[in-house]
Formats: sequence, structure tokens, C-alpha cells
Amino acid sequence: MQYEAEVISLLQQKLDLPEKEISSYLDTPPDEKFGDIAFPCFKLAKLHKKPPHVIAKELEETIHISKDSIIYPPKIKYRPNHD
Repeated sequence: MQYEAEVISLLQQKLDLPEKEISSYLDTPPDEKFGDIAFPCFKLAKLHKKPPHVIAKELEETIHISKDSIIYPPKIKYRPNHD
């Protein structure tokens, strides 16, 4: 996936997870209008005992992602600036 390293780096700023684990959570949205990479928060919900939409919202508030990215709980859908 293109931009995967950037997304992993952004998520590692907040999450106490190894790069390999964060990478395993990433997926590709079914339609490119929903971003290039998605980070579903379902597995984190089990780990943190919080609903996935709450985790997505918390991540939105603490990481600095592209203004074109979409926080659509329970997923963060990343769309880098395509300049």
C-alpha cells in the first residue's frame, strides 16, 4: 500500500503497538472515494475495552492527519494530499 509508512508513523505516535501489528490492522477501502488506507478500530476496541467509534474519535483528536483524511468511526480512512 502506498503511504503505509506514513500512516503507521502517525498511529505509532498515539498507540503503544509495534509497527508490524499496526500494519496488520490496515486495509484498503472498497472505493477510493473513502480514502487510500483504512485503520479499523475493532481490534483496539477489544484491547482497550472501549467501543470502536470512541477509539477512532480519540485518535482523531490526538494525531495530525491529512486534512483530506476522513474519520468515520469505527475507522480512520486516510487520504493523503494528492498535490
